[in-house]
Amino acid sequence: MRQIFTYLILCLPVFGFAQANYKKSTVIKNDGAVLQGYIDYREWSQTPLSISFKNNLADKNTLNFTANAILSFQIDSLENFVSYRGKISMDKNEFPNLQTVLDTTTKQDTIFLQQMATGPNITLFLNKDGFKTRYFIAENNAERVELIYHEYYNIASHTTTINTYLSQLNLLVNKYGADVSRLGTPKFDEQYLEKTVDLINGNLHKKKHDSFVRLMAGIALNQTSTAFSGTSNPWINSGTSTTYFPKITIGAEVFDNPNVQKFALRLELFFTAVKPRFNRPINYASKNGIQTYSFNQYNVGLTPQLIYNIYNGQQFKFYVDAGANFNLSSYSNNKITSDIDLGNTYQGELYNFKSSWLNFPLQAGFTFNKRLDIFFNYTLPTAYTDYGDFYVSSKILGLGVHYFFNKR
Repeated sequence: MRQIFTYLILCLPVFGFAQANYKKSTVIKNDGAVLQGYIDYREWSQTPLSISFKNNLADKNTLNFTANAILSFQIDSLENFVSYRGKISMDKNEFPNLQTVLDTTTKQDTIFLQQMATGPNITLFLNKDGFKTRYFIAENNAERVELIYHEYYNIASHTTTINTYLSQLNLLVNKYGADVSRLGTPKFDEQYLEKTVDLINGNLHKKKHDSFVRLMAGIALNQTSTAFSGTSNPWINSGTSTTYFPKITIGAEVFDNPNVQKFALRLELFFTAVKPRFNRPINYASKNGIQTYSFNQYNVGLTPQLIYNIYNGQQFKFYVDAGANFNLSSYSNNKITSDIDLGNTYQGELYNFKSSWLNFPLQAGFTFNKRLDIFFNYTLPTAYTDYGDFYVSSKILGLGVHYFFNKR
């Protein structure tokens, strides 16, 4: 199974470069021409500089559009972007990356703006690049204007803010008679600005991406290899004990962007066990025999994981994930036995094992129709003893399935 897992990891670059996520879309060119087709919709952490467009899904060739080439594009029912040609601010205004002087520098640029909130009166837009996040506002059929906010360190190394954006918004609040008394403390961020714009438009505030939590249950078969290692212990040469035991899980995962589902955060509650046995030869009273050290370990715990869908189709996904198991363990049958009668002879020391400890699983799997998930996992060898000259550790290979109770 470890060879299968290694092969899947080696395939990651192929999957990553081959994957695209084309969604039905509309593009409006500078001359007003409307193109109906498909755009490669990514989980953009920054506003895209360009988009890849196909007239048909089967097309091998793609068209690349920048903000200079088009007026707008819409990924149907998901996102709206428009092109903006004009001045943009260039000061850093997000703590702690602040400047030591007031910087009102601007530059002329052509960029895409993402529509964040809209209504009958005004529309809010966002642009995010590697330098800063900018917000723009526009009344219907009017020019888009950047909302201005400065934050910097003054001569005493204290932060100073200039909230020009509040004056810009107040003009619109007064013009359209919006009641903003329950907005709370002003803050230059997406949530506050969206709420303000929705009130000006007479809309109930709704998040751009509704949160989506997917519930799941799973079962796996674990192959657990346990061994004594170190320099001074009678069981070090007893080899590796390999046992098989099911692992049962329930959990939930939430997506960074439910419309794309490229990244997810998963949390699972699990139960599993391991029952290793170690044998070594002994001789007592001219009799040869086998002495056995055994214990049962029962584990319950939580596993937070970060998931990345490398191949992210609608009906089929290939993913990898990494996380940490927070184990709470109990033990039984911690004993030494022999197959010959040793009389009252001392059998050997019984060891203490940790009741709480961490190990780190890696996982790769395939998801079918957003319902069934088949996965392979490998958990790095981890010790759960506190002795200085030796340790007992386990590594795990697993094969299992998840079932998702809801999908999107």
